[in-house]
Amino acid sequence: MGRAAAGLIAALLAVCPAAGAGGERILSFHSEITVRPDGQLIVTETIKVRAARVRIKRGIYRDFPVLYRGRGWLAYKVPFKVLRVLRDGKPEAWHTEKKGKYVRVYIGRRNVFLRPGVYTYSLTYRTANLVGSFQGHDELYWNVTGDEWEFPIDRASATVILPAGV
Repeated sequence: MGRAAAGLIAALLAVCPAAGAGGERILSFHSEITVRPDGQLIVTETIKVRAARVRIKRGIYRDFPVLYRGRGWLAYKVPFKVLRVLRDGKPEAWHTEKKGKYVRVYIGRRNVFLRPGVYTYSLTYRTANLVGSFQGHDELYWNVTGDEWEFPIDRASATVILPAGV
């Protein structure tokens, strides 16, 4: 392989990290968001990934923002509590760590390396302070997938379940 070809490959890997990660990616991301009458949200995210033991070695992580800037740039906190974590329908080990304005949920076992393949993770959590009432309308302030992923997301979808009578 010539220098020009090697340079081109190196440049492509730098621009497209997923190519260098052996095709690791999020194949699908579905979020089911249940808005409770008290304004709390119960969210179940179903995240299907292709792992190649490059970056996805033991499992995945999910960054959830817990500090927002509101009107007038005032900061407000958002509660976050993990309720259940599954991998391929079975309970999976997890732990959290504060990362600036995020809580990172690490999913996977420290001493277990995944084989290359496709895995489906399910993360269920409770949060609040993301439904706003304004003159003439209400608002759910929500980014379905978040914005801190290292991998491309092939398909994303969401279902929002509102309280009865809304």
